[in-house]
Amino acid sequence: MTAKPERAADALGPLEQLQARAWAVATAFALGKIDLITAVDRLQDYAFSRGLIDELGQDAVQQIISEAFAPARRIRVVVDNDEYAGVTPSFARLCRKADAAIGPRQELEDIPIVARHGVPSAEALQRVYERGLKRPAASTVAAAWYLARCGDAVRLESWLMEHPPQERVAIIAELRKNSSKD
Repeated sequence: MTAKPERAADALGPLEQLQARAWAVATAFALGKIDLITAVDRLQDYAFSRGLIDELGQDAVQQIISEAFAPARRIRVVVDNDEYAGVTPSFARLCRKADAAIGPRQELEDIPIVARHGVPSAEALQRVYERGLKRPAASTVAAAWYLARCGDAVRLESWLMEHPPQERVAIIAELRKNSSKD
């Protein structure tokens, strides 16, 4: 008698698990819950640990990952149709007011990724990721301005430290750029 797998995922082979994981991680990326580099690194580590790179080859593994991320790179998901869900109503109101003062948002552009044999290189993905971090969201800049105008440097610094280093640099650059306009 064959032992029944404890979980449904255990019934899948390593290749099917990689495909399922790739789609799940791509969905998390599309929802903004994980950054692209971390997502791809996790999938790459999984493929390596299961021997899929030796079995299928690196190009095939990257193709599987790339196919899962193709739709995720083209969509922008807004959870609950409210980008300020989860924050206090007064803060959301201030952010919406700042957004209205700034004007309409620019649409996301498709960014071409140079691929070899149809598979994007890690360097190309890194450039796309870094390019996306160059300008923080208008609501983030508005929140930084709000904290700066409150005059509480400790609170502003604490808030900035919650952001990744590249984003902190971009936020500070926006504050400096906008302060020169005043």
